[in-house]
Amino acid sequence: MRHPHRTLAAISIREGKTERSIRMTLSLAFVAPPIVEAAIEGRLPRGFGVKRLMDLPMVRSEQ
Repeated sequence: MRHPHRTLAAISIREGKTERSIRMTLSLAFVAPPIVEAAIEGRLPRGFGVKRLMDLPMVRSEQ
């Protein structure tokens, strides 16, 4: 069942962000834990920042 307050449009209005911004941020929730750990510990390869993390495939086995 779809909840009217959980749509990208509703979230973006509530947070004062664009739907694109919300969509990109949500994609970070699907990053594999070892990659998150490496990011926190500063062990990601040079040039591998948040922008590239947002572009990772949603399927963890493909990350």
